[in-house]
Amino acid sequence: MALLLTISLAACATARPAIPVRGETAGGACVIGAVDSYIGSPASAALGAELLAKSNAAVLRWVPVGTMITQDFRADRLTVRLGPDNRVMELRCG
Repeated sequence: MALLLTISLAACATARPAIPVRGETAGGACVIGAVDSYIGSPASAALGAELLAKSNAAVLRWVPVGTMITQDFRADRLTVRLGPDNRVMELRCG
């Protein structure tokens, strides 16, 4: 029984690889002031790449209108809320 418990606990301690959320780069902590001017821009892959580069974020999360999201905080993530016209409505770090 003790051996089974030891094996079970060892399995829990094994580190799992991080899974990127919607595109990962080598960025760091997100800086929102650098991307405020993109509000109103149409969403596109090119815009996403530019937002990642200018905000220094490692992860970009697109949030279409009406979509529910988790409220967990990640300093390295830029959240882009889109309006009904698929344009950037709000930008937020975390």
